[in-house]
Amino acid sequence: MTQDIGSDFNPEPVVSPPSTSREATTVVAPPEEPADTGFNLEAMEADRTVMVFGTVPTVTDESQISCEVIEDGTQLMVIVKGHVHTVTLPAEVDPGQAQASYTNGLFSVTLKKVEEEPS
Repeated sequence: MTQDIGSDFNPEPVVSPPSTSREATTVVAPPEEPADTGFNLEAMEADRTVMVFGTVPTVTDESQISCEVIEDGTQLMVIVKGHVHTVTLPAEVDPGQAQASYTNGLFSVTLKKVEEEPS
């Protein structure tokens, strides 16, 4: 029979019983799980722009979020309350041509694509 323990389950560390010999006691702690920030971003390509958008429910003030184009215009790094997230962009963008906004938990960035030179 199995029992639903819910998401609040936090097992206690397992401690070996005391020994009468001089052996060391082994303590096994449960693995730490990364903090769930509830952060989810998607990238979408249009004719001349790349749009990155998603929900950031833990942010209460726009000063808690920042972004920067990295890797020669192919990735967007978003920092939310100290947590770093990167999004691979579907096209190379111009880092100097970006507009970002944050309203009611929704974050969006519009980036201008780098124009390809004709061959």
